[in-house]
Amino acid sequence: SCGAVNFTPAPGGQVRVGLAVLNTTLRSFMVSEFDDVHQLANLDSHIAQCNLRELLLPSSGVSGDFESSLKRICERANVTMTTSTRKPQQRQTVEQAQSRVAGLLRVPEERMLLTDVPMAAAALVTLIEHSKLAESSSDRASYVLKQILPSSFVKLDAAAIHALNLVAQGQQESAKGRIPTTIFAWLNRCTTGMGSRLMRQWLLQPLRDTEAISDRHCLLEIMTESPVSYTHLTLPTTPYV
Repeated sequence: SCGAVNFTPAPGGQVRVGLAVLNTTLRSFMVSEFDDVHQLANLDSHIAQCNLRELLLPSSGVSGDFESSLKRICERANVTMTTSTRKPQQRQTVEQAQSRVAGLLRVPEERMLLTDVPMAAAALVTLIEHSKLAESSSDRASYVLKQILPSSFVKLDAAAIHALNLVAQGQQESAKGRIPTTIFAWLNRCTTGMGSRLMRQWLLQPLRDTEAISDRHCLLEIMTESPVSYTHLTLPTTPYV
């Protein structure tokens, strides 16, 4: 996954953060906007839980007060920091983002949620231009746009993920046939790469809402308790399920 971030000062010595994330495997965009402290604790958890490999910084750079914190976060999470060459256009950012992302979405109306997160919308434009998605016809009408709500899942930073052995650092899990060394390696019985990546995302973003957890468990129970469903989903003739 690749992400782009924007910063602006907020009251009380805090900073307002706009974050956009692109996952080309799951064909999804995710956006979030939130206030953060000097140590960028909220951004730390977002970077770790979104499993970023690269983070695009604004062309204007990051103020010295937050630059050292951001460098430590990226080093700990093994994320590459890249400075964007694009100069943001403040007044038309939301409209520009909606226009740029509309052709990439399966449901173009999803672009309207960007109205509530203008800083994340600016980061999304940077992300789309950096990834050159609009230049490929195969990317048309193939993505979904979601808003990350920090309150919807348990906050985990890179240190917590490492201490709990949820996933291997650098995405290098134990090879098949060897003793698993992480929770993900123990649980992963997926037959497709997409399924494995979705399970990894679920582990990194554990839900907090009991109703959402129950819905997920019900779906898993249907697939695992029904021999017909289980056999059908694990057949090599259904590679994209």
